[in-house]
Amino acid sequence: MIAIACFGQKKQHLSAIDQLYFTDIQTSAVQHFFESNSDLINEKTLEYISSKYVQTANPDTLFKSVNIIYTIYKLSSIIEMKEEAVETLCKNCNSNEVFLKSEIYKSLRKIEKRHFTVVAIDLLQNNLTTKNSHLNELVLLLGFAGNQETKQVLENFYYTENINQRTKWYIHLALARLGDMNQTEYCINKAKKLPVDDFFMYEVLPEIIYIKQPQLIPIFINVLQEKGKNCTNADPENPQQMHCGYRLIEIIAPVFINYPFESTPSGDLAVSDYNEARIIVLDWLENTTEFLFNHETY
Repeated sequence: MIAIACFGQKKQHLSAIDQLYFTDIQTSAVQHFFESNSDLINEKTLEYISSKYVQTANPDTLFKSVNIIYTIYKLSSIIEMKEEAVETLCKNCNSNEVFLKSEIYKSLRKIEKRHFTVVAIDLLQNNLTTKNSHLNELVLLLGFAGNQETKQVLENFYYTENINQRTKWYIHLALARLGDMNQTEYCINKAKKLPVDDFFMYEVLPEIIYIKQPQLIPIFINVLQEKGKNCTNADPENPQQMHCGYRLIEIIAPVFINYPFESTPSGDLAVSDYNEARIIVLDWLENTTEFLFNHETY
């Protein structure tokens, strides 16, 4: 009788998961649901979602599936459970549904590096093919989450597959992120040749920052030392150009663990005077002896 009662309770709990799919709810509501039903944060729920819902072609259902799996990862306090959730996301990276892949990669970029197991990394590496609709995203994800074996996998892919110049550039970045000093030098030298302007700040800098290596510091210092105002103002109603360093001190904030300023949820710095903040960050970059890069985040 006890076994039958437990089975009935488990079935009832899983049916509660079904209601998440049949109801038009926001992301925050999914988190609230699992906070109120913490007993559902388990491997059985992950298996249930994968077997019943991930195989569908309905975009809304796919979105909810990835959202639920990521929420389980986010709320679980058990490392093994977090790793299982990450592996579940990685297992579905080989889906033919472009929308599903896109949502999975978005979620994986929010995962901490330490929660990517060898199994998860292998699953990602198995999707490294020119037929992958999200190849460039995958390459950068591997640079973030990968290990020493990943370096060899990316190098082999670079030299044996017919890939375009954009993908080759992302492989250079990924290898630099993985600690290849030759690739780091290659990427840094490419960036140094470009003038500091809107293109550099909004297109080049976000990509080059991804490598999170100390060789970036001279580039940051160079931008902050610029005398002119070569960037379009962030305020569309203000026609005056602004110092490109204002953009830099915002974008590099999440890169460091020991950065002088905190970022707001919108990505701005929690400061009242950006020019004063620029000077403070410049002084910090010039005089700090050890920079602590946050390698746990994408």
